[in-house]
Amino acid sequence: NSQTGEHLETMSSNSLTGGQANDSISLGSSSSDQSGRQDQQANSRVKELVIERPAGGRKSYGFAIRTFRILTVRGRCESLSYVDYVEDGSPAWQAGLLPGHVLISVNNFSVEAVEHRLIEDRIRSCHQRMVLRVRFENVAERVELARRALRLRRLIREKLTALKQIEDRQKKLVEEASELVATAKLKDSREIEEA
Repeated sequence: NSQTGEHLETMSSNSLTGGQANDSISLGSSSSDQSGRQDQQANSRVKELVIERPAGGRKSYGFAIRTFRILTVRGRCESLSYVDYVEDGSPAWQAGLLPGHVLISVNNFSVEAVEHRLIEDRIRSCHQRMVLRVRFENVAERVELARRALRLRRLIREKLTALKQIEDRQKKLVEEASELVATAKLKDSREIEEA
């Protein structure tokens, strides 16, 4: 967890049946003006999808979700859950669900600020029919940019540490050189006095 930026925790589940994985990366803060524009664009792409599975058929709806929990510098925790995978021919695929869709609600229950397990539980409780409100967002690009930003922050931190070490060494060398010059001058002045 860095002191600047935001901490991002990733949780995923495969086909909503388990198999969770965790990652942590940091995201830089964005201005409220920029996020306001993104919200406006995102809302224009909101869809409502009805996903039905036949009675006595499949156990899953055929998609996997991933959830990001972002802990901001201000101590706020935000969540973003999105569709990571959709199985071809599955009920989710037939309803038009796509990888990259961000979950807004499951059967009119808002999941925008909800823990990953609660979203899974909500989806599992939908036995034959589920209504998802989603919006499309390029989450993969957002994650990749965040990972790059984290790598760059680490590199900058390493370079600043190396620079500090070089500056400290340089300062020590200057002090040692000053002492040598002072000692040499003192020695020269004594030799002149003795002569």
